Amino acid sequence: AVKEASATLLNRLVLLRHLEALGLSKPAVVTGGWNSKAYRELRDFAPALLGDDTQGYETLLRLVFDELALDMPGLFGDVGLTRLFPVPAATLREVVERLDDERLESSWTDDTTLGWVYQYWNDPEREALDAKINDGGKIEPHEIASKTQMFTERYMVEWLLQNSLGLMWLCMCRKHGWTADAEAVLPVLDARRAEWRKKRDAGEVPLDALMPISGELEERWKYYVPQPIPEDSVTSAPESVRAIKLLDPACGSGHFLVIAFDLLAAMYREEARHRGESISDREFAESILENNLHGIDIDPRAVQIAAAAVVLKAKRLSREARPRRVNLVAPVLRLGNLPDDDPALVRLRRDVKRETGIPEELTNRVIKALAGVDHLGSLLKVDAAIDEAIKEQEEGYYRQGPAQGDLLTGQFPEKRVRIDSEKARANLQERLEEFLARHAHEEDLGLRLGGEQLAAGLRFVRMVKEGSYDLVVGNPPYQGLGKTTLSEYVANNYPHGKDNLYATFLERSGMFVRDGGSFALLTMRGWMFVKQFQTLRRHLLHTYDLKLIGDVDRGAFEDVLDEVLATVMTVFRRCRPSEHIGVAMQPTPPFDRSRDADRTSRKRAAVLAQVGRFELSFSALKSIEGEPIVYWWPPEFLAKYRSAPKLADVSPARFGLTTGDNARFTRFFFEVTLTKPNTVGEASWVPFVLGGKGRAWFEPLREVCRWVSNGLEIKEKCLSQYGTVSKQIRNEDCYFRPGIAFAMIGSLFSARAHRYPSIIGNMGSSVFPEDVPATLSMMNSSLSKFVLESLNPGMHFEVGDVNRLPVIPVSDPLLVFDRVSAAFSEHEASREASYEFQKPNGSPWLYAQSWAQEAIDRAPGVAFPKYSPTYESPSALESLSFLIGVALGRFGANGEGILTEAPPAALPNGILFVSAATEEDSLKHPACAPILDSWKEHGPAIAEGTDLRTWLRKDFFAHHKSVYENRPIYFPLSSAKKSFVAWVSIHRWTSTTLSSLLADHLLPERRRLEGELDDLRQAKAKGGKGKAERRFAEVQRLLAELTEFIDKVTECAERGPPPTSPGETPREGDARYEMDLDDGVMINSAALWPLLEPQWKDPKKWWKELATAKGRKDYDWAHLARRYFPDRVDRKCHDDPSLAVAHGCFWRL
Repeated sequence: AVKEASATLLNRLVLLRHLEALGLSKPAVVTGGWNSKAYRELRDFAPALLGDDTQGYETLLRLVFDELALDMPGLFGDVGLTRLFPVPAATLREVVERLDDERLESSWTDDTTLGWVYQYWNDPEREALDAKINDGGKIEPHEIASKTQMFTERYMVEWLLQNSLGLMWLCMCRKHGWTADAEAVLPVLDARRAEWRKKRDAGEVPLDALMPISGELEERWKYYVPQPIPEDSVTSAPESVRAIKLLDPACGSGHFLVIAFDLLAAMYREEARHRGESISDREFAESILENNLHGIDIDPRAVQIAAAAVVLKAKRLSREARPRRVNLVAPVLRLGNLPDDDPALVRLRRDVKRETGIPEELTNRVIKALAGVDHLGSLLKVDAAIDEAIKEQEEGYYRQGPAQGDLLTGQFPEKRVRIDSEKARANLQERLEEFLARHAHEEDLGLRLGGEQLAAGLRFVRMVKEGSYDLVVGNPPYQGLGKTTLSEYVANNYPHGKDNLYATFLERSGMFVRDGGSFALLTMRGWMFVKQFQTLRRHLLHTYDLKLIGDVDRGAFEDVLDEVLATVMTVFRRCRPSEHIGVAMQPTPPFDRSRDADRTSRKRAAVLAQVGRFELSFSALKSIEGEPIVYWWPPEFLAKYRSAPKLADVSPARFGLTTGDNARFTRFFFEVTLTKPNTVGEASWVPFVLGGKGRAWFEPLREVCRWVSNGLEIKEKCLSQYGTVSKQIRNEDCYFRPGIAFAMIGSLFSARAHRYPSIIGNMGSSVFPEDVPATLSMMNSSLSKFVLESLNPGMHFEVGDVNRLPVIPVSDPLLVFDRVSAAFSEHEASREASYEFQKPNGSPWLYAQSWAQEAIDRAPGVAFPKYSPTYESPSALESLSFLIGVALGRFGANGEGILTEAPPAALPNGILFVSAATEEDSLKHPACAPILDSWKEHGPAIAEGTDLRTWLRKDFFAHHKSVYENRPIYFPLSSAKKSFVAWVSIHRWTSTTLSSLLADHLLPERRRLEGELDDLRQAKAKGGKGKAERRFAEVQRLLAELTEFIDKVTECAERGPPPTSPGETPREGDARYEMDLDDGVMINSAALWPLLEPQWKDPKKWWKELATAKGRKDYDWAHLARRYFPDRVDRKCHDDPSLAVAHGCFWRL
């Protein structure tokens, strides 16, 4: 209620400022604020009203608001409980002063300002809900409006309206034999576009430059796309503009309605001229609001703005305009969710019966039929529910049988005559509305609010009558239903559009329009291609006639840079699909990956210039499996595709293993101890193919999966959760077979051959052909990429998409395969985070990929390209990182690669200790000599002006963490200010590592500092000052930092880490720290968080999650979890057999 009151006040002030700027409200109140003319007059003539905290300003506003409520009761009348929440004086003053900022002056004559205010008002709530979803939460019904509202760019609104409402006007003119005014400018615009496109192509005008538009008539038709107009569109056109009914079923702040008002106003004028009639501006302004425009939204705040915006349009046209009604509704009918015996509902039913005669049960059924309307809005199907209620009531009435008359008086009951459902519904609604009108100003707040809700519900019922609109237009919400609580209702009522709210609205909009009517929506474009929407796609293409596509794709919204938001504008007619030519506009190519701040400006300019026009019969695309709307495929290519065998026929793609918990069952190979990857048997960890975004040709050994005892732990988890293993462990017969994985995430398709026998994951789905080189080359060809990125231009390729690839062989695939394989081997041998790493060297990999693409894409008869590789040299930083790894015993110094045992020459215990206090640290060890030599040569290029010790303490970790993707293999145990840092290799960690760190490095360093302090004290006693005093203070600080560090190391080593914050679940007991590589870097680092926090913040978060063990962040499968929380883990082992397997106690259960 407080939020509603706040939003209402802001909307009132913004609209009042609008009215003042347009001269529609005088004298000014918001303009000038406490210096405004109206306030000065109040102060001069009514000083008695100045006694409140706002010095009478709030009183002045209330007077103005009450006057405006006569025309705009939805915003300025009694809105909910708004009057019960006074506005703090300081808040009111600040808001008014900000709205009066001269920098906003141009906003007050822009009819989209109200919508943008609403958009920005919702931003904080939407961001919070995004975070909620990311944390695994679901959107509740009352949160849907805030999550899904998005203000539509004006150019898209105009495009949709000019190509639907505008087209309808052209049909009406032909129907009546009139020559539309547009006929004079459409050829002119078309010719100008052609010339403008030539200038764009020649570079004579910038790509973001808008084609010049001249005059109001061109403005109204500048986005119209010339297109065939079938005769049945003419015959079914409305008889008059006054008869046009337009609905925005998710109207938000009313942007579509505001822009439609101007088009309709022009149509009224033109029709009056054609008919030889005279009509005033007031008459058609009122008619537009009363007859033409209709809008529904689930957010009352949005409808407030929408109603104010359209009334403002009417007022700008005619100050005298006072429409009797505005057909906008936000049906917040929470009455329907109350129990039958709720006092408010009981009283409302009783009063309705007493005053109207409507039975209580029937009133109750009407109210219950509207249950959920507050979050379903126009998606709620009420026609059938209310008709059923009336029918049952009527049947009960007739089942009573005829009553016996009174023979003495001669009075007999009237004959019971049945009436049709339409009349019954109308009668019921009229009687309820009369009752509600009588109680509109009821003093009893409870009854008044209940009545207001029911009244809104009844207006809603009238507006959602199916088949009653000539045009449905809008930008419906985009939200996957799996993240909401609406999924059950939508699945039951919209079987074709159940995957996303925008898909649901596509299905619903077709129901609202009459035969011959149209619906024109801006939606996400995935429905045209993705398998998930195949049912919806078939329904739309086989039920309606798709007339026009405006494929604006990514970057259509200036304020939304996210690549996930790719949109399309479509216009459908409600009639049988025709063979007529349709038109699709593609302002930017589908494979344009530009992502800069100017791309929306380029998109807008391209839409205006009508760049990328395609003409085709959409029915021709039905021959492609899944019926994707790949309108840009040339006819000859479409024929070639149809005739080619598909990959599904030769080597179908296979889904892989879904672990259900990747944090538990997968690791990077470098986190664990890995046996030879070609050995499966009883290996703890085996190669695992997951997503491959950005990788092509070959899959390196990157991730591994826990597969002890043939995957017993994973299988037990599946059994306990689902009662079967097949739900998540699929195609096990394909595991460890030679195959080809393909990128499933990302918009660029690529394929890569398994380099090692592997398990395939759900995001590493693969094909298993007999001829790997030939299939790999075919899948990586530009033709295959073109097909895949056409069939699914989204961010996620599906197995079904890959199965539809045409098998069109390329020449010399084995030669390409061998060359690329050799180059990849060189590349992996030079990459530190690779399983095949030897030492930094030059890599030909970028050249080899480019060469391979040229080789497989060459036209028939073109010679095989010469292979002359160029090599990328390793950086100085990469070389230095390698030498650090050699010193720690991770790598062999002479290219032996990853070592299983450290050589004697390596640093003892895998510890590289660096101190800012003294030079008695690990850099004096012979193993570090190559590091010192390299720094002398390359240090200035790596970190100019920094010495090696400082760089190791403060800067090296950022590079190391990046190389190992936030799973570093050298832990930087650090003091609070990083004056003392011990780099420890996890692969050389033992049960005595922390003890060795204390004994060999930290305690000796403390003794050295204590000794130096004693020397400095003696120097001071002998009169030494200046430098000695400064050093004394510095050594004291360093000693305090080191002592604290020693205490933390001792605590973690002997007892375990402390809680990260008060109230956090504490350890169940003390336990010595022991690293188990199978737990992975995340878990192992978590228990060392106090020692890692100065360099790395994540372990602290991970320890909190481990201690709390909630939902997805439950890590009680880890050995370390059992060490610190033994009782909790043991209890869970009894309930979850897979945990018992993890902890080795399965056979004791």
